[in-house]
Amino acid sequence: MGGSKTRKYAVIGCTVLMNWIIRNRRLSYIVIFSFALLAVAITIDISSESADINNLSIFSQEEGIIISWSNRFSAKWDGFKLRIEREDKDGECYFYNLSDYENSLLFDKAVVGGCYRFEFLSAGYDAPIITLHHIHLKEEDYPRMDWIKIETENGQLPQENTDGERPYKAASFTYYNADHIPTFSLSGFIKIRGNSTAVGTDKKPYRIKFTQDVSIFSDNHKEYVLLRSGNNLNQIIGSRVAFCCGVAGEPEYRYVNLEINGDYRGCYILTESIEDTFDSISLGLGGFVVEQAPENRQNVKGERTFRTNNQDEFMAWSLYYPKDMISESRQGSINEYLQEIEDAICNNSDDIWQYIDITSFVCWVMAHDILGTSDFYGSNMYVYRERFDEEDTKSGQLKIGPLWDFDSIYDMRNEWSGIHTGDVLHYDLLFERDDFREEYARIWNNVYSYVEEDVLAYMYIEVANNGDLIGSWELDQKRWAYEEGESWNLRYYPPDMGTAWLQISDWMTNRTEWINEHVQEGDFK
Repeated sequence: MGGSKTRKYAVIGCTVLMNWIIRNRRLSYIVIFSFALLAVAITIDISSESADINNLSIFSQEEGIIISWSNRFSAKWDGFKLRIEREDKDGECYFYNLSDYENSLLFDKAVVGGCYRFEFLSAGYDAPIITLHHIHLKEEDYPRMDWIKIETENGQLPQENTDGERPYKAASFTYYNADHIPTFSLSGFIKIRGNSTAVGTDKKPYRIKFTQDVSIFSDNHKEYVLLRSGNNLNQIIGSRVAFCCGVAGEPEYRYVNLEINGDYRGCYILTESIEDTFDSISLGLGGFVVEQAPENRQNVKGERTFRTNNQDEFMAWSLYYPKDMISESRQGSINEYLQEIEDAICNNSDDIWQYIDITSFVCWVMAHDILGTSDFYGSNMYVYRERFDEEDTKSGQLKIGPLWDFDSIYDMRNEWSGIHTGDVLHYDLLFERDDFREEYARIWNNVYSYVEEDVLAYMYIEVANNGDLIGSWELDQKRWAYEEGESWNLRYYPPDMGTAWLQISDWMTNRTEWINEHVQEGDFK
């Protein structure tokens, strides 16, 4: 029996049963049990419709767009349709009866550069059971930028479970250079990553893990991250500001176009994972990295968390690196060490600089100040010791960095960054100290002399080095059909490169002047 008929009869049957329950309440528990079994059967039947369509793929060729699939029960195609609509132009909509095709069809009405939505519709229902998107491009039309093509197991996108877990999905990866020549093909896994950037949008950030090391940047790694913010210049600006301020360990990155199962997913940023950036910091004997983040987020990830006494109620620490080579007793020593540091800050202790590297903490918050970061709960706060001796905890100093996550920059136009004035890392208390303010002013007077000119020059070079960003941005905006109001948002969707350049130039000029005025006046609040 087809799924649509099953649902039709189920609805009728459920209506009859509910009326009967009302009249026969004493026997209702029996019917409720039966009703539950029926619901399970319906669920299985409905889910089987989606499960019957496997290995979906879409790709462009000279004649048009090829849609292919595998279907275990061809009889179930009776009444199923494929609806194809052009998303970047109103009025173009086409329907195909899937029973007329075995496992593929050619859509020969596609226009080069057109963005199309493909919806598999079950019989009698308008809501699609599967939706795919595709921009019709021929190889010569691809923007000259590195391109990653991913084919996932069963042609399905990575998902987040109802309990918040994000399992890896097996996949194959092919990496193309700007001339669209494949440089490597590997198997591996992909999953959704991120916090706010993974919520409320279909353009998800991803973590990818290859089955073997591959050299995309300076070093060989298995794991990389795909950030969804390839349609802005935040990564370029953020990483260069961090460099100018002296923050160590910023990850290498590259703008790429991403395609999953034939679906162009937009312009992304491929970057090293934060774990691998710590390799460049060269942690020595006993060295460690801990992260402060919202505790509920870490619990979902299964992290072993711990807290200090004066920590924000929503936050917790977790050992970030190395995770597999540390005992509970050693983690306890790290916890005690962080508590000593927190006590020294909260008690305004004179020996605080025996615990923390004042320059490192100044440089990190200064970079956030220049960028105008608003988010202090999700600012990816990593602190580390290059070496750590449990018997002599003051033999080295705690440092902070690198900067990671530039999704909330440009927000604090005429005020200090959120982390500067907040208590999440006790910067509010540090800025009450004369020695901390003096160190900030000393470093700022040097950074102020060159940061604006340096960042703008670096932006020009990086835009040129990352291929056809302009063409890729045009494709990205076409794929995701940003509303006009969103597309003019500096932080996320600058409408074009010229506008982005002018907006960032204006930001750097105004922002550095604002900070300089307040530093010279000694106003850090």
